[in-house]
Amino acid sequence: MTIMAVNGKGEFLGSYHTAVTATRNEIKGSTLPSTARTGTARPPLASPSTGAFQCVLAGKWTNDLGSNMTINPMSSKCNFDGSYNTSVSDTSNKITESPLVGSQNCTNQPWPVFGFTVNWDFADSVSVFTGQCFVDEEGKEILKTTWLQRLHVDSIKDDWKATRVGFNNFTRLLSKEE
Repeated sequence: MTIMAVNGKGEFLGSYHTAVTATRNEIKGSTLPSTARTGTARPPLASPSTGAFQCVLAGKWTNDLGSNMTINPMSSKCNFDGSYNTSVSDTSNKITESPLVGSQNCTNQPWPVFGFTVNWDFADSVSVFTGQCFVDEEGKEILKTTWLQRLHVDSIKDDWKATRVGFNNFTRLLSKEE
């Protein structure tokens, strides 16, 4: 089978005609979809247990509102960190990139569930996201998320308006050469 090898930075090294170890398992019995991308965006890996394409969180993502985030590679305990640059805000403060920390369920499913927290550097609020990573029929990775944002309020009487809820879909951000 032909697969693309990926280095630790998520960059392709080229095509190889072999099975490789990519996450903790050997890739077997599947080929990449014709829509597999090159460059810093990586194609989904084939799951060794099902042959279905596997979604990997590490990389650069953009959502339906134009916000971007970078998720760094997972630790051995399935924890990760990264950064989030939102394109929307209701504060007059200048938007700045903010840190995120999270974890993925370590069951090694091809479509993992995950959660992360963003501590907004430019606003007095924190958001938590939870979701699942999917691969569609064309090999496109999608993060389906639900989020809660907690805003600071000055009194318990205003608690009713301090939490927001929403949904975002993220897709892998393609590099400019693609």
